[in-house]
Amino acid sequence: MFVFLAAHSASRRHRISNDSNAQKMDAMIQKGLSMRGHNTYTQSSKRTQVFSEPGYSDCSSFCWKMYEKFFGIYVGSWTGEQITKGKRVVKGSGGKVTSSQMSQFKKGDLLFYGVSQVKHVEMYIGNGQQLGHGSGMGPKLVNTLSYSHSGGFREARRYVDIGGGSSGGSSSSFTKKGTAKCTGNSVNIRSSAWGSVIGTAYKGDVVEYDGQKDGEFYHIRFNGVVGYMSEKYLDFGGSSSSSSSSFTVKGTCTCTGDDVNIRDGPNGNILTSVNKGTQLQYDGKTNGNWVHIKYGSIIGYIYKQYVAY
Repeated sequence: MFVFLAAHSASRRHRISNDSNAQKMDAMIQKGLSMRGHNTYTQSSKRTQVFSEPGYSDCSSFCWKMYEKFFGIYVGSWTGEQITKGKRVVKGSGGKVTSSQMSQFKKGDLLFYGVSQVKHVEMYIGNGQQLGHGSGMGPKLVNTLSYSHSGGFREARRYVDIGGGSSGGSSSSFTKKGTAKCTGNSVNIRSSAWGSVIGTAYKGDVVEYDGQKDGEFYHIRFNGVVGYMSEKYLDFGGSSSSSSSSFTVKGTCTCTGDDVNIRDGPNGNILTSVNKGTQLQYDGKTNGNWVHIKYGSIIGYIYKQYVAY
């Protein structure tokens, strides 16, 4: 019994530690995203002034100071030292990162470039993206699979355990239905509708949604963070962004099926989905077998087979 309780207690402490690290990781990544284009690149002594006004950094000092600030750990002050710390999780062979290699990454892994001699480092932030400061104003957000460095991809190393799955720990229960643009500055991503803040999105950022909704909040995913964002700050594009004044309500109708798509046009992009019994508004306009409707702030089309008046 004692052995069982001790093991249970150790397991619980490990989960709590992982949860804490995951929260710190999300905070670190959001801070990095908020700093895009803020710092001047330098390899002088000013490179340690990562969080100053004005700010300065290079590729390795950005990673060094981020881990120091959010985790209180020392990952090394330059690439030659950083590549000797942590643990290697993926070995590269030059060229670009492959999909199979990226599938093993987690948020916060440092990606090193330069097979013959390490020359550059970037931070993987999940959702197929990485942050780094190679030249000019930075840090810069780039697509991991598209990123190219003359030295080729060498390896990925991990410095903290955040638990969860790979590729940034994105939720396996999240099934992307479409994308929307954030229309506000510093918009909160919450753990639930009106829940605690777990991330931030900025004007122009593209978020994914899965069609689930709680009141005014859409279930979204952004840079590996799965949470909720108010519909007030989401632009779904197409018909969904039309002004409500252009939609004249003629009456209400009811969805008769489950997981029925609302699209931005007949056979167009999916804006969201609704289930049986959901009340919709219509304006009398149709396009072939498609009915022009409004659901919340979304204006789009639904297949007439799934509508009852």
